[in-house]
Amino acid sequence: PSGILRAQAAFGLLEQFGIPVVPTVLTQSADEAATAAERMGFPVALKIESAEITHKSDVGGVALQLSNAREVREAHARMLSEVSRRAPNAKLDGVVVQRMARDGVEMILGVKRDSLFGSVLLCGIGGILVELLKDVAVGIPPLSHDQARDTLKRLRGFAILEGVRGKPPADIDALCDAMVGVSRLAIELGDQLVGLDINPMIVLPKGQGVVAVDAVVQIQ
Repeated sequence: PSGILRAQAAFGLLEQFGIPVVPTVLTQSADEAATAAERMGFPVALKIESAEITHKSDVGGVALQLSNAREVREAHARMLSEVSRRAPNAKLDGVVVQRMARDGVEMILGVKRDSLFGSVLLCGIGGILVELLKDVAVGIPPLSHDQARDTLKRLRGFAILEGVRGKPPADIDALCDAMVGVSRLAIELGDQLVGLDINPMIVLPKGQGVVAVDAVVQIQ
């Protein structure tokens, strides 16, 4: 359907194009969230599910590093209370439970519609710094693996991926594979895809892959 896809649907779409994602389950109660967390393994994160809330953390809709069922239930109650207070008119579809991803370099991958070129792929340093750094490079789908790497090299922060200040090199090859997958997705969906944002895409140390942690997909 048209609109912003629910988290599970968005992640399912990414997986179809070979883009790794964290385990994700939409739940409707604190007990259901606790059960889902126990099945997928701790630590987990909770995120409010609502097509009307884009920046979840701004309204208290994110809880991280929950290590047991009791913490999940308590965070679930706090989250619903806080979100209802800060975004009283938003329609809530439940609470998403996700297994916490390991530490790595946070990147953003996205697809935007351009009036001249059609779908364009954007990549850059992601996480909470994306709007501050504004370090983004653009590629035109379809991208090959080599073209994806060339796009990454245009980033001012590319050295972060190569490893700086004792940090291990990131899995640039896996990131390029994910970029190729996103470009294939953009080609396949064509005009149906209004926009896509994966932020963050965690790039793990070399040889360990990448994993999408949060994704917004809008369909028309």
